Amino acid sequence: MGKIVPLLSAPNLEFDCGDKQLNRWFRTKALQNEAAGFSRTHVMHQANEIVGFYTLSAAAIDIEATALGEPSAPDPIPAILLGRMAVAAKFQSVGVGKRLLADAIDKANLVAEDVGVALLMVHPKPTAIDYYRQRGFIPIRDKDMMYLRIGN
Repeated sequence: MGKIVPLLSAPNLEFDCGDKQLNRWFRTKALQNEAAGFSRTHVMHQANEIVGFYTLSAAAIDIEATALGEPSAPDPIPAILLGRMAVAAKFQSVGVGKRLLADAIDKANLVAEDVGVALLMVHPKPTAIDYYRQRGFIPIRDKDMMYLRIGN
């Protein structure tokens, strides 16, 4: 379906997922955040067309360690944030999102081998909560985020 590469290796920045806010963020903020070191965006492309993307950055979350079953966990708990993820409109519902998420989880687990990090976090849109829940993410009570335990 396409190759996943760092943003700076993308063939172009033309992208339309059907969500104006995500499209605008990709075109205006992805490169700025990349250059500033705030996040890393990975894009899937097929020929010269961007199929989808996701963004990862460092994070920490202030939740009760017992919620993770880890009474000795630090406060806050180190994490990786899956900040943005989108699939181009014409490639939706064919498994691209699953492949992007699997790649993001793989990258998070690789980081966890060398850096103390325990969770992959996401702030899902309400319409995406079931999508993440089906992939093992756990909602955090009283917060608009979910997490997946990584690095074990």
